Amino acid sequence: MRNLSLENVTPALENVFDQTPNPRLKQIMCALVRHLHGFAREVQLTEEEWTYAMNFLVRAGQISDEKRNEFIMFSDILGLSAVVDLISHGNGMLETPASQLGPFFVDNLPVAESHIVDLRQDNPGEPVLFTGTVIDGDGKPICGAIVDEWQTDGDGLYDVQLTELKGPRFRCRLRVDENGQFVLKTVRPRGYTAPMDGPGGEMLAATRRNIWRPSHFHFRIRATGYATIVTELFPEGDEHLDNDVAFGVRAPLILNLPKCTSVEVGKKVGMPVPFTNIEYTFRMRRRSS
Repeated sequence: MRNLSLENVTPALENVFDQTPNPRLKQIMCALVRHLHGFAREVQLTEEEWTYAMNFLVRAGQISDEKRNEFIMFSDILGLSAVVDLISHGNGMLETPASQLGPFFVDNLPVAESHIVDLRQDNPGEPVLFTGTVIDGDGKPICGAIVDEWQTDGDGLYDVQLTELKGPRFRCRLRVDENGQFVLKTVRPRGYTAPMDGPGGEMLAATRRNIWRPSHFHFRIRATGYATIVTELFPEGDEHLDNDVAFGVRAPLILNLPKCTSVEVGKKVGMPVPFTNIEYTFRMRRRSS
């Protein structure tokens, strides 16, 4: 188009997608153009601001690697992850509500030999015995479901943030037993701030937002024929449950924290007394054919 103007540039860009063979891709690209151009018009974006934004994205790419994804952090702190979760899973009426995958997920871990995994080793922290049960919409156990769990340590750090570690810590992959159950011997995770050493942290600091996440356990659960669950569970009592920087908290995902002080029970389950005894049921939804 030779006579490009502010009035016709948007429909001109939409027209270039007319030959897109994938109708869903065409829908997404046309909508992206409309909203992106509309945003620039609404705020009257300057060249200096555009240049800063482009460099901002470049720096996000430079700081991202297999252990950290700054773009997922953007998605979380801007609430986009929450919107996509709610679009995809609604309010969790038929399944456990979804929550953030987060920037520290690590894939391709080996599956543990047992459905009972001790993550504590010699690490300090408040001991937790977590018993999870994976069921379908009829309440029947889903045998063979694969569970990923990852969390921070007692200092609020993920293993991938500690360069001196040689392997995973407070992170595992396991297969549930014939009753759909698994058991984790772990510690209570600690809340933490969003990473502040990159562009995402700059955004939070510039807008003077809360930078804290409440403590949480991450889970990803997969089973053949069922929609994958990606979610977080949040211990009750954390001061940031109502102002999570990543908008991940849902009421059904908040955990009660019953204490066990019985020495006899502690010996039976192999836990130091006192310990927190958490039980939670994950409900999976069958995939639509």
